[in-house]
Amino acid sequence: MLKTRLLKIKNNDFKLKETESIQDYLEDILVHIGDLDSELRDDLIYTTFCYWIDVYQYFDKESLNQLTDTLISKDFLFKNIGYVNDDVFTRSFSVLTLGLILNYQKENPFLETQKLIHLSEVLLEYLDKEIDYRGYTEHGWAHSIAHSADAIHHLLRCHLEKEDNHRILTGIFNKLKTIDKPLTADEYERLATPIVEEFINKKLLSQTELTQWFEQFEKIVTLEDTLHKFNARMNVRHFIRSIYFRLDLIETPQSFLDVLTDIERTLNPYHIVTE
Repeated sequence: MLKTRLLKIKNNDFKLKETESIQDYLEDILVHIGDLDSELRDDLIYTTFCYWIDVYQYFDKESLNQLTDTLISKDFLFKNIGYVNDDVFTRSFSVLTLGLILNYQKENPFLETQKLIHLSEVLLEYLDKEIDYRGYTEHGWAHSIAHSADAIHHLLRCHLEKEDNHRILTGIFNKLKTIDKPLTADEYERLATPIVEEFINKKLLSQTELTQWFEQFEKIVTLEDTLHKFNARMNVRHFIRSIYFRLDLIETPQSFLDVLTDIERTLNPYHIVTE
């Protein structure tokens, strides 16, 4: 039984014995990557990937390429996409594991440029198509949007071209505009992280480009569906506030902070206008 085998691995600090290889476990692990048993899925399978990919680096370049191809397939990242169902765990933990692979890519490049670009396109396609926005469920954390944000953060650290960075911003904007449910499990904080740490702090794009991107969020008030507009406006307000209050640790021009303030006011029906 996989769980029993992985518990033994865990008790050995997730190290393999000299007589073992990742191939002895990998097929079974992938079958259960989205298992409804949260201990098996989170504490054992995902944590095993953390150690085997990053800490011990058991995967060579060829096996990591193969794992990447598997995870972005219709049976994993896109398994029954477009529905709210338990397959979200397979999708969500596939994208979370892709984040581990991209983190490895930053320090130990192994993906060819075109494959990295393709992976970025696939991640944005997944973000666009995912409609299961649940955070914590009876089976533990689904957290598809948060896990997507983590993968995007690692992707941005892999030195993409400027046009790819623009596509990522477009994908994030479109998703926040599209989500018609309230985000209740800090997803906006996770989405704010790559914006603050990569786009703003590391200046992946100019302040003018970022200002133009942020100003698009004012379009939320033009959504026709009342409930969708209410939820999107609330989600984006949280997102803007998350960014604003993190910038107190970064030297940020007041003009840029004013842009964020103006957007928040536009989206805030409770803002008090003083004479």
